[in-house]
Amino acid sequence: MKNFEQPYLARNITEFWRRWHISLSSWLKDYLYISLGGNRKNRMYLNLFITMMLGGLWHGASWNFVIWGGLHGLFLAIHKIVLKGRKVKLTSYAYDGIYSFSRYLCQIVFTYVIVLFAWLFFRATDFDTSSHFIEKMIYWEISDLSPRFLKITAFFFIVTLLYDFFEYRSKQHSFMLLIANKPLRIGVLSAIFLVTLMYMFNTEPLPFMYFQF
Repeated sequence: MKNFEQPYLARNITEFWRRWHISLSSWLKDYLYISLGGNRKNRMYLNLFITMMLGGLWHGASWNFVIWGGLHGLFLAIHKIVLKGRKVKLTSYAYDGIYSFSRYLCQIVFTYVIVLFAWLFFRATDFDTSSHFIEKMIYWEISDLSPRFLKITAFFFIVTLLYDFFEYRSKQHSFMLLIANKPLRIGVLSAIFLVTLMYMFNTEPLPFMYFQF
């Protein structure tokens, strides 16, 4: 099945979980959330919180995973309160002028920021490391590596955003193969391949993340 559908273009946290790790989120919904009582008014928010905490614990026996799941449960519960019973539809974006575009962009950025904040706890090895990350985010210190860090961040941000945008517009994960000009297609794919090799040879090999679980 298609397991990811441009999750970082989601406009809210509910839409994010419909786009992110679809097989896992579907399993959590069908076998945990609904089994706990689902959308029953007196238990809906608690069910969401418990489901996401257990989803975090599924990744490993660590308080960091529990916090990560709890944060997403809290985000989802707050979004449910804001919706006041309205349904969230996973539809294509329909821009109607600069106001509509600006609103969607703000929604995407806000969702992106809260998701990234929760990832701190998921990726850190322990709570002390997470606290250190948060402290450094609040008290930013300029160093000689700061310009290099900003350049690398900007480069990867632009490249991944463009890649995701073209994938979204073409509605195909293999949109590169749609380039009609064969030499151009081969050139673009070769360039991506060479950059990937350069990156791989300049870093230490990392084990697959889920091996730790």
